Amino acid sequence: MQLGTGPESLPNRLPPPSYPLGVVAGSRSLNPLGSWLLRDSDDGIVSVASTRLEGMADFRVIPRSHAFLVRSKRTADEVAHFLRHGHFAPESGG
Repeated sequence: MQLGTGPESLPNRLPPPSYPLGVVAGSRSLNPLGSWLLRDSDDGIVSVASTRLEGMADFRVIPRSHAFLVRSKRTADEVAHFLRHGHFAPESGG
């Protein structure tokens, strides 16, 4: 319950980061009920909008479900790029 999105949840009580922070969100759902309840772009568990954080240095949406986002090569590549450069790789136009 502490990881919820309510005003008293732990994430919403934390101060803005004092260091470069990149956020990666998933946008592909394998959970139709979860997506129906969220009613916005989501990964089946978490809405993309709720992953945005005040003070973040960069933000990336990857078309993966909640469970597979951390197992994605693209996610790993984006995180590695962010750690090296302080931002995610430029998005390709195609």
